Amino acid sequence: MTADKATYKCPVCGYFTHFEKALEAHQRHRKHFPKPEPMEVPEPEKTPEIIEEKAETAEPAVVVKKARKPRKKAVKESES
Repeated sequence: MTADKATYKCPVCGYFTHFEKALEAHQRHRKHFPKPEPMEVPEPEKTPEIIEEKAETAEPAVVVKKARKPRKKAVKESES
């Protein structure tokens, strides 16, 4: 009467389930993912480095500070 259900197994820890989404959730939660195969990274071509010299100005930059407005104390209203 009962049909054979598919079983899914975690390759890292051996967790078994009948639901594919449960296995995916388990792997996401436990971070049980198969290790990626190392990829061959081609070496970038060496290009000659171009160094640009910045022209220095004779006058240094002037920093102007803004004056703050004085703080005002809160005025309490008295009950009459």
